[in-house]
Amino acid sequence: MNSFAIALGVLAGLVQLAGYYIYNKHLTSEKIRPNATSWALWAVGSLMVVALYHDLAADWVKEFLPFVCALALIATFIHMTVRGSFLRPDRLDLEVLALDAVVVLYWVVSDDPFISNVFLELDIWITFIPIIRSTWKDPSTEESKPWLIWTVAYALFTIVVILRWEKWWDMLLPINYLILHGIIWFLAKRQTHPASV
Repeated sequence: MNSFAIALGVLAGLVQLAGYYIYNKHLTSEKIRPNATSWALWAVGSLMVVALYHDLAADWVKEFLPFVCALALIATFIHMTVRGSFLRPDRLDLEVLALDAVVVLYWVVSDDPFISNVFLELDIWITFIPIIRSTWKDPSTEESKPWLIWTVAYALFTIVVILRWEKWWDMLLPINYLILHGIIWFLAKRQTHPASV
């Protein structure tokens, strides 16, 4: 069971990388215009997520996907910024950015691991607000396939956490990311399958 969980954890990280590979191909061909606010928040916050989840899980198998994701996410944000292929922030995006800064500040100064984890999960939801809004308004700003792949990666990640069960807190990160990536996948796929909405 342990070797199966390890293999599944590594597979989840590799599936995550496959999603980033496809996403970056779409960025290069300018087929998508990602929401700059969400991606900026993720790029800045990804290393904090990795650090906090490391403190929480203390298990390299569970930490593998978040670590791989952080590296790929930062590289993708740099790629996006260099190409200039993204949606400019609107007023609500900037308000979300300010709200996120307040949540992160409170999270950083808190010494309570429970409060830190609650604020991490709240922060994750806040950072998805801009991209959910922009993809809802215009599904063509995103491509559904990478989001489906990332949803699968987080489903595998959730299974890994269950197989290496220690505490319920470990489940919050994969489940939240599974739900949120699934939402973007659903919203983005409306451009190719409008009848299914």
